[in-house]
Amino acid sequence: MKKMLPLILVGALAMGCATTQNSAPSAPAAAAPAAAAAAETGGIQLEPVPASIAAYAAKVGVLNIVKGAPVPKMPGVTVTKNSDGNAIVTWMTRIPGAEIQLMGEYEGWKPDLGLVLDKVSVGNNRFVHVISFLVKPTATIIYKYMVNGNWTEDAMAPVFFF
Repeated sequence: MKKMLPLILVGALAMGCATTQNSAPSAPAAAAPAAAAAAETGGIQLEPVPASIAAYAAKVGVLNIVKGAPVPKMPGVTVTKNSDGNAIVTWMTRIPGAEIQLMGEYEGWKPDLGLVLDKVSVGNNRFVHVISFLVKPTATIIYKYMVNGNWTEDAMAPVFFF
């Protein structure tokens, strides 16, 4: 029997209320101190979560933003467990758009705080949009995309991983 990884990711298809959720956290979010410097290991660079969303991110289990993680071959969400028990979660989409943001509970559903996915060339004048987080194994990330200012569902959204 497979052991379930407690990391839960819920996309817009599984949560119809995502487009109307605008509630603020019960206590005001305090700005978390910025990390002294980005840590670099094995070609992957860890960057601190912006202070504007650090409290929300910590609440759902997001530790850092990851730069330099491998780009998945297929769209969707990829989870890679680390030896320290944490995981790197990568979102990749081929949705055409000038700007795509990952929106969710990690930033309190506030469009002005969403993180923009990196536009990455995959050759032959083709591009994908990617973002990766380092997360705790107990993370719960409920998300949706904002494409050029419009809420967009992720057709590849997993409900959870095993």
